[in-house]
Amino acid sequence: MKSIRELFDEYEINPRTDWIQEYKELCDQVKALKGKPLGAYTESVLKDIWEKPRNGVASVRPGFLSKKEFGNLLPGLPKITSQIVEDPSPKTLTKIEDWVKSEKEKGNLNSVKRGVINRVFAAANPNSYSSILARSAVISFIKNLNNQYNLNIDKRGNWCQLNIALMKALKSQGLDNEDVYYINTFAWELYNGKLTGDNNMAVEEDEDENESEKTIDKPTGKNVIYYGPPGTGKTYKLQRLLKDDYTDKGVIPGEKIERFKFVTFHQSYGYEEFVEGLRPKLDNETEISYEIKPGIFREICNSAKDDPNHQYAMVIDEINRGNISKIFGELITLIETDKRAGADNELAVTLPYSNKLFSVPKNLDIIGTMNTADRSLTHIDVALRRRFEFKESRTDYSLISDNMQDINLRRMLYTMNQRIELLLDRDHILGHAALMKVASLDDLIQVFKTSFLPLLAEYFFEDWEKIDQVLSSNGFVEEQKNAHNTWLGKSDEYAAKSFKVNTDKLNTIAPYQSIYASLEDSVFAECDKAVSES
Repeated sequence: MKSIRELFDEYEINPRTDWIQEYKELCDQVKALKGKPLGAYTESVLKDIWEKPRNGVASVRPGFLSKKEFGNLLPGLPKITSQIVEDPSPKTLTKIEDWVKSEKEKGNLNSVKRGVINRVFAAANPNSYSSILARSAVISFIKNLNNQYNLNIDKRGNWCQLNIALMKALKSQGLDNEDVYYINTFAWELYNGKLTGDNNMAVEEDEDENESEKTIDKPTGKNVIYYGPPGTGKTYKLQRLLKDDYTDKGVIPGEKIERFKFVTFHQSYGYEEFVEGLRPKLDNETEISYEIKPGIFREICNSAKDDPNHQYAMVIDEINRGNISKIFGELITLIETDKRAGADNELAVTLPYSNKLFSVPKNLDIIGTMNTADRSLTHIDVALRRRFEFKESRTDYSLISDNMQDINLRRMLYTMNQRIELLLDRDHILGHAALMKVASLDDLIQVFKTSFLPLLAEYFFEDWEKIDQVLSSNGFVEEQKNAHNTWLGKSDEYAAKSFKVNTDKLNTIAPYQSIYASLEDSVFAECDKAVSES
């Protein structure tokens, strides 16, 4: 078998000179744009780079941009193209792909034109990128080179990363000092098997991308529910998670690419809103017809399937408030991680309205939140419980002050919560969120008036004697002992006791201190330990 260097020498005898000339001209045209203002990216230039089915680098038939699609993208193409020209890196490719997907979602593209995108990168950096535009084809080419020449080229990464590894390996075979356009056109000929007569080297351009991507580690989905009492940081943790793991910066300054959708469950929410259903449509302003519309879950599943290299998330707030059987229907089995598309026990179902075959992608996370004060964890749907991982959120005392105008807010809240657990249950403790921004007595008064006292009244069903116990009988709750005689006389000795909130006591420091002051330091060991470890 001839070496790669020997095959290149034979190619140099009869190279594709016309293509080489066109290749160089387009790359020089793109190179000349580097450092130029956006005004240099004229419509004519952008047509050469993006729209032409065949330009100097490669042909993108059948996946080229239509005139309409090019027109839709044209307002943003100068900035996008400039991003590529200035930094044609693997990281930029990911950003550009995200932008194109967002344009597809807006209806500006019929499909994600990966070949068109990759061709722009190839023109911007011919030293690192070949004219083989399909990622699947590059992987198969690398496999064959590794098998026949023992090159050990890495088969992981996006199209840019694969090409960088490919070009580096080819140059290492004695081609390092050769003309880059000769190397690129040689690589194409070698890929197509025209130099070796080996058809195994060639791969069709329209090979299924999803099949080729099985060679790299793919994201796997997870199902998780964050649960806990209100104010314990569930929403904050979720916002941080979405920002860190499911949001990227776009190629345009200030633009964000969000790979998640958000919904809140409630008693009337159903399958039609979540998966798919019929929606009324007004025709000719007089007639009503019905069309099948995908729900939010089906939409995020489709987005995840179109972008298998990124993780997506379906976020469900108040997940325990919905009727799970009614909302998920037959999909409740499909969300299990081992039943996802591509998993060992993959399952698919035919949707009842559209009759389309449907499965849940592996790269979709389903994240729920649940307020345990609304409904106990023990009351959630059993089918939901066994398909999700549960992560509890508890009050974090380290996040609140231990000396706010001589009031130890940490010990005060810790004491109240210990009593709530004993008198009620652990699902109704008070969270740290309400006290995190308390900087003055006025702030604390407002928290008790508008948050803590109303919550305690709700939790204990207006049992003010128990609320008084929670507060260590500090004077906030005052029994109106003469209310019976004043309003009822002595006609009903069994009438309920009457209580009121003593607003005068709320306005002084001592009652807040008295909630915890009578207790020994040792009982706060757990609270103080949590603070010291933070």
